[in-house]
Amino acid sequence: TQLFCGSVEEEIAFGPVQMGLSEAEIKKRTEDCLHLFGLEKLRDRPPYHLSGGEKRKVSLACILSLNPEVLILDEPLAGLDEKTQDMLVEFLQSFHNAGKTLITITHNRQLAETIGTRFACMNEEHELKMLS
Repeated sequence: TQLFCGSVEEEIAFGPVQMGLSEAEIKKRTEDCLHLFGLEKLRDRPPYHLSGGEKRKVSLACILSLNPEVLILDEPLAGLDEKTQDMLVEFLQSFHNAGKTLITITHNRQLAETIGTRFACMNEEHELKMLS
């Protein structure tokens, strides 16, 4: 439901346009995000014609075009094929390594251990336990 523009390219550019950035900066951010998520071939496609995984990539590209300091994701690998999961894990690691804050909610212990540095776990009674 987040995707509402006529093309993937317009979708990714929407946030930077709303921020009032220059045309050159909008173009640069859009191209960078298209490349980062391998979406160049989809730039002219309407978002409603994309697969679930493609929509997820476009949604992340839209968010990244805003250059956020913090990214919060809930079950980011759910419903993605193995290739897309690998690409996303690699991206999340680089996002974190760039000094950005990544908060991930997941039941996937392997993902948490791969990308996480600090952990908060909840038990069946919803009690929080901090781990390092």
